[in-house]
Amino acid sequence: MKKTVTRCLSVYKRRSCMPMILLGFAGIAFTSVSHAAINIGVPNGDFSQAGNVDSKAPVAGVLLSYDDPFGSGPWSVDSNGILGLLLAPSVDIDQTNATVSGLSSGLNLGDLLNSSASIYQNDIGTDFIDGWTYTLTADVSVVGIASVDLLSDSGIGIALKTGGTTQYATDVAGAILNVGILSGETVSISYTYTYSGAADNAIGVDLYVGQGDGLASLDALGAVSFDNVTLTAVPEPGTSALLLGLLGLTFAGIRRARSAR
Repeated sequence: MKKTVTRCLSVYKRRSCMPMILLGFAGIAFTSVSHAAINIGVPNGDFSQAGNVDSKAPVAGVLLSYDDPFGSGPWSVDSNGILGLLLAPSVDIDQTNATVSGLSSGLNLGDLLNSSASIYQNDIGTDFIDGWTYTLTADVSVVGIASVDLLSDSGIGIALKTGGTTQYATDVAGAILNVGILSGETVSISYTYTYSGAADNAIGVDLYVGQGDGLASLDALGAVSFDNVTLTAVPEPGTSALLLGLLGLTFAGIRRARSAR
């Protein structure tokens, strides 16, 4: 085999050797493209930029709901109190992480309500590509005692946004924090989303707290912090299918060359 390959490389202009050379290139390309994830930068994903430093905290015990950019961005915060009234959660971005605190819950005519906060970017500077699969990851830490049941309902999670709308995960085992962790412990959570739609739709990112239903005691969480937000993308399966087709044509070329001898 080694002699055959050497012979082909030295006389690559001969038609009988071209299929073998094409096969090699096709195999390399297929292996690389079909498994490689492309890194997509999330602006200030580690929250280190000084221009994004800002905080919102109660004044005289009152903090109205707000939706504002923090510093000069890129992260903004949408924080809402129960029923959109008082006691909106506090948020702090401090060049280390983004922290949500002052969470609360209550009852209204028998229905459980809770405050919520979203730390988000509607446009990270990259557009979605139809058919591609995107994976968003982030580190999350909790201050306060958290149980498995509490976290599975608390709506602590991450998601991508399309057209300014958050595409919340339906699989709580992935992008929604649902594992028991101790105060101060950090865990990594992931969210996967396959996009289908127009190619000029900007990618957005949402880190949220308090979006869950059936929450028993959100007050048990002293604070929730997010850090190390990253995003990768894997091209649509059609790209791999194209390379498989190239392999098929290459094999056909080899058989035809042998038959012509």
